[in-house]
Amino acid sequence: MQNGFTLTETLLTAAVISIVLILSAPFYNTFQTANQLDIFSSEVLQTLRESQTKAMLSENDSAWGVYFEINIGDKDKFVLFKGPDYSNRDQNYDQISELPKTLSFEEISLEQGGNEVVFGKLKGLTQNYGFLKIRSVLNQERTITINEAGRISIQ
Repeated sequence: MQNGFTLTETLLTAAVISIVLILSAPFYNTFQTANQLDIFSSEVLQTLRESQTKAMLSENDSAWGVYFEINIGDKDKFVLFKGPDYSNRDQNYDQISELPKTLSFEEISLEQGGNEVVFGKLKGLTQNYGFLKIRSVLNQERTITINEAGRISIQ
């Protein structure tokens, strides 16, 4: 008597494993995109908070802000910057981050208009409060809100 698997059993097992892998691929892609949305929404939130903290500490005796750049057909970016606004910033302090291609800034609605939030020295308040939405290719989204008192939250 021989112990082992027959060719039929081995082929059947390989076929079942292949089918399970093929059927699970879309679920994995959905999970991966949702995970990226959570990670990068948190990264934007942390960058806003870092900017506010630097402003409150008057680091380098300056206001600090975050600029959101929408690049249609390319990766969207956000930039932590030092200065009174993005156009008058000190580029030596820029910290540039990119969203993956599966994510984009869907909507930016700030009180003063534009695509930047600047926090003032000492109190960390901003006149450009509002919200921005980050959307995935699967139409999932997260909204980051900055209120008048400078409180930053994510939904």
